Amino acid sequence: MNVDYSSFGLRDKIAIVTGPSQGIGRAIAIGLAQAGAHLVLAKHPTGRQDEIKQVQSEIERMDRKALVVRTDVSEAPRFAPGSTRPGKPSAAWIFWSTMPAGPATRSPWM
Repeated sequence: MNVDYSSFGLRDKIAIVTGPSQGIGRAIAIGLAQAGAHLVLAKHPTGRQDEIKQVQSEIERMDRKALVVRTDVSEAPRFAPGSTRPGKPSAAWIFWSTMPAGPATRSPWM
């Protein structure tokens, strides 16, 4: 099936997805890549190493970039979009969290 995702406006945007190695996090990462986004796969440092490599490969086969970043989201303030440029968040970032601590959220910089 060939689906047109152009109306989402995600072509060449950068999306950060937590929990991307399985379940809804994986589905969101793949869906964002299908819609044209490049992905930062925020992966907890332990476990599911083979699974995250498979997700990364699948995204790269779509001609999208996929960067795996070992991340502990309990330290989220250090991982915030624009954190390297205080007061200047990048409009190109989308943050989607699939952590069980709360509902999925999107950044206000979308």
